[in-house]
Amino acid sequence: RHLMYHLMQWAIEHELDIFDFTIGDVDFKSQWCEQTAPLYDSVAALGVRGMGLSAALRLGKAVKRQIKENPLLYSTAKAVRRRAASILD
Repeated sequence: RHLMYHLMQWAIEHELDIFDFTIGDVDFKSQWCEQTAPLYDSVAALGVRGMGLSAALRLGKAVKRQIKENPLLYSTAKAVRRRAASILD
């Protein structure tokens, strides 16, 4: 956040008309932003070899979306991630 404020200050000092806050829901964005832009993500196979990978990526994104939309699954996933991080440290 500290770096973002310095970047914003630099942008204001240089009279930039547009500043991209990048992705993510952070509370200060609503204080500074006049517009929002929807984000899109797509996966497409460019050849036969990429079909399996693109299917796996789409499936992974769907599973991740389901986990994030279910509070029980999401809290469990966060606990597993914390546990895995503590083991790796």
